[in-house]
Amino acid sequence: MSLLIHKPGFQSTIQDAGREGFRKYGIPAAGPMDQAAAQLAQSICNNQLDQSLIELTLHGAIFEFEKSAVIALTGGGAIALLNATAIGEGIAAIKNGNVVETEEATLEHVVART
Repeated sequence: MSLLIHKPGFQSTIQDAGREGFRKYGIPAAGPMDQAAAQLAQSICNNQLDQSLIELTLHGAIFEFEKSAVIALTGGGAIALLNATAIGEGIAAIKNGNVVETEEATLEHVVART
């Protein structure tokens, strides 16, 4: 999947499930802030639970998809626009050239892809 990031949003990160058992070496577990929302997004998209995803916080982001995809929006009141039409939490089918914009001041949501 190809994804153009027109606006990354504030504190957007790429997260995987994290690494347990390495703290004694100074490596934090990391992973998404909302583990349940991340796992739900991965499940909705039929992904492995440890696959990478994009976690967004606080301010909006704008993504353009260069290929068709399926995304899941989960977490703290996930609200987004698909080609300027509001979509809420759950699953959305994305076509080549579609633009997804997350709403401003969303506390947290996760986007997963297949």
